Order: sequence, then C-alpha cells, then structure tokens
Amino acid sequence: MRSRLSVVKTAKVNTLQSSSVFQIGDSVIYTPQSRGYAVGQLSPIFREESFSFTDPIFFEPIPKPNLLSQVQTETFHHSPFIHVSHIKVNSLGDSSIFQIGSTNYIESEARIKHIRRFR
Repeated sequence: MRSRLSVVKTAKVNTLQSSSVFQIGDSVIYTPQSRGYAVGQLSPIFREESFSFTDPIFFEPIPKPNLLSQVQTETFHHSPFIHVSHIKVNSLGDSSIFQIGSTNYIESEARIKHIRRFR
C-alpha cells in the first residue's frame, strides 16, 4: 500500500453506531464486528428478560464469494495528498467504516436479531 497524506479542512459526524470507524489517514486492517438484538413492540410495557447470543444467527459462518480471478490494477497518484474541503456524515451504521485514506484489508460484520412483538 502506498500511503498518501490526508488533508481535511472540516469534518462533521453526527452519529457513530457500535463498531463504526471514522478515520482520517491510512490504516492496514479493519475487522469491525457488531452483534445485537433489536426488539420492537406496540405497547410501552417492558419486561425484564435476558437475550442470549447463542442463536444460530450469531455464530453460523457467513458464506464468502469465491474470487475466480485476480484483478491487476495500476494506479498513478498525481499528488502525494488526499485533499478534502468539507465532509458531513449523518450516520455510520453498525460495523461501518468511513475513511479518508488507504487501507489494505477490510472485513466487517454486523449480526442483528430483529424481534417484533405484536398482540
């Protein structure tokens, strides 16, 4: 990875959720992971109950695509700088990445079990 200098005048981020990354500059590897439960119900009555992360959704392997061929790329950077004037990000979701710079490897994962309760 050929690194360049990231120059940012202003950056504003309103919301970062769990395992999210906002980075200005280079990195080598990102592997953010997030697990959670999202419970929705009509009534505002909440019961004390525990949720377990033993549900199969949290540990089954995620199938990965087979790369059939290698892609050769050639890049030429006209400048050793990455210039950004102004950036505004409203929200970064679970295990998401916003980066101004270079990264060698990214593998992010978010597993959310959604439960809806209706009468």
